[in-house]
Amino acid sequence: MNKLAKELLNENNSREKAIFDENKEIYTNMVVYLRGSDLTDYNQEVVREDIIELIIDGQQRGDNIKKVMGGRYKEICDEIIEAMPRKTKKDKMMEFVGTSLNVL
Repeated sequence: MNKLAKELLNENNSREKAIFDENKEIYTNMVVYLRGSDLTDYNQEVVREDIIELIIDGQQRGDNIKKVMGGRYKEICDEIIEAMPRKTKKDKMMEFVGTSLNVL
């Protein structure tokens, strides 16, 4: 993971603490779905940042995540993933090499 992605990851980890318990399960499911996508680490964090912001804004209005996202979590994630740039072959190779070295 590059430096920018790590910084954004740390910021997102701090910001997500403001998400109410009632919203955390769906939020976590959305993040897990994003992690399984073909987005770069940085783009995953950018999307995660936007989702956190939507949820927190909704909470401030008194809305829960179901109202904010409209109950279509997977479809929303699919639309976001489709709109973002994918990992390049180089990104995939570097990820494979990094994982392989960690295993060794």
